[in-house]
Amino acid sequence: MDATFLTAQEELELSSHIHGLLDDYVLTHLTIDFIEYTNSEVSDILSQNLAFVPVDAPGQIAPHANPYDALSRLWKLSSLKPYDQKWSMTDKTIQWIRDINAMNSRRGDTKAGKVWWEEDQSK
Repeated sequence: MDATFLTAQEELELSSHIHGLLDDYVLTHLTIDFIEYTNSEVSDILSQNLAFVPVDAPGQIAPHANPYDALSRLWKLSSLKPYDQKWSMTDKTIQWIRDINAMNSRRGDTKAGKVWWEEDQSK
């Protein structure tokens, strides 16, 4: 069979014959299943390199305290008063905000903006 004079059908047959011979070999020896490889490597790393860390010290009698409770006692969080922020504005700031709102309403908002404004005002 001369390779230069193959018909389309003969070329397909030759190609499928070569694939049939080499597919199993390639899959076995030349390629890597990365999912299987990753799973096996992770399994090896986890099984060989992780060690049990005890929760309690060897001579400890009392159980561990809740970390939040320990920090609360250390920093005396129960005696702190919540911060009460008081908003204060000068008359000039209030007037500036009103001017900006007036400018925006004169420009004409989008329909969606007007609907949102109306919904907010109706609540």
